[in-house]
Amino acid sequence: MRNFDTALLKQLLWWIESSSPPMQYQKKVRLIDSTVFGYEALLRAKDKNGRLIDPTAVLNLASKVDLREQFERATLLAVVRDIVRTRGITCGLTFAVNVSTVTVQRKGFAKYLTDLLAEHGIGAEELVLELTEDRETADADSFRSEILQLQSCGIDLSIDDFGQAYSGLERLTEIPIAEIKLGRDLVSRIETPQVACVIGLVKRMADEFCARLVAEGIETETQRKLLIESGVSLGQGFLFGRAACILEEPRPIAKSKLIRGVHCVPILGHGVVTATGEVRAVHAYTVTN
Repeated sequence: MRNFDTALLKQLLWWIESSSPPMQYQKKVRLIDSTVFGYEALLRAKDKNGRLIDPTAVLNLASKVDLREQFERATLLAVVRDIVRTRGITCGLTFAVNVSTVTVQRKGFAKYLTDLLAEHGIGAEELVLELTEDRETADADSFRSEILQLQSCGIDLSIDDFGQAYSGLERLTEIPIAEIKLGRDLVSRIETPQVACVIGLVKRMADEFCARLVAEGIETETQRKLLIESGVSLGQGFLFGRAACILEEPRPIAKSKLIRGVHCVPILGHGVVTATGEVRAVHAYTVTN
């Protein structure tokens, strides 16, 4: 473990133990009028100096220490709690959560997730799983079995960053997909005729599979206009707002917790305290003596 970021590892352990990864939510909108139809949950953590931590670094570390599945389950639980807490202002909207194919393929994942939703009174239609992958799924049969169980329960499945992973096209032929996410790399180059042509092809393919197409990383009005002209009607990006907390305003806290024998306290001293006294959305913890 000598090559690991020990401070980040301690934060990762806390997020898993407390099921409280610091999540924020980016709007998913209809491009024609910016009407919000859902949110994507994104990890937005800070280090002890208040600097944002790259989410990829967190995921890579979780994979290296064999905690990817535990971390993603903690993320799902955190998002489910947020859905319940924000019902008054998000009713009828969907919440998308990124989950790796490695986690999904674990036997019993579908039952875990459906039980979690039922326990909190959340309908399957309120959650979207965005499938991410950075390596080949080890057990294709188990993955397909879990996916079909999720689909049969009414949970929508999405391919994140379509075309950038090794098997985007293969996934379309294997499992029922309700949504395809068009990556920011393509969106950022939509003014190039060749890229615009590719986006048009992906749109027609999504239509063939009866899947909605959502463009990510939209930053300019020109990109929005060209996407609409290409037939893309849904999207997200800085043009419509950065990821933000949709819970109560945080107030200062200073609450320690024993994590695997180590006393930790919040570095930034802020979090969300609910009506029941539960602490949520703590950004970072450090070790005390």
